[in-house]
Amino acid sequence: MGKLMNNIQPMRSYSCWFLKPMLYFSFPYFESSFVWICNIFLCTLYRGWLSYVPPAALALLAAYMAYVRHMRNNNNEPIKEVVVSTPPNQSTVEQLLALQQALSQLESLIQAGNIFLLKTRALILSALPEVSY
Repeated sequence: MGKLMNNIQPMRSYSCWFLKPMLYFSFPYFESSFVWICNIFLCTLYRGWLSYVPPAALALLAAYMAYVRHMRNNNNEPIKEVVVSTPPNQSTVEQLLALQQALSQLESLIQAGNIFLLKTRALILSALPEVSY
């Protein structure tokens, strides 16, 4: 039992700085939000909703980005136009050629990524063949 307590002591000393304010209720909003977050996390684990957490997080992130974009001005007015400045030393034709080259490079990178994923999938499926009776 003594060795167990000696092994647990560093964890107790590090966790004490986090849990001590919760014992004295010095930050009531912090404690209530912490309890809500723990309850939501345990509910997702219990109900098997863990696979829905990443899409929901991405959807909340997109909603937050839309909200920030909508409230960007100081007057809380939505943005009416987006101005993209062009580099002054390139003509329109040169910019279009640079864009076309960048898109072709992106296409080749996506093709290489697809080939890698297909080869990896084939290796994984070949390592575990199905048994048919």
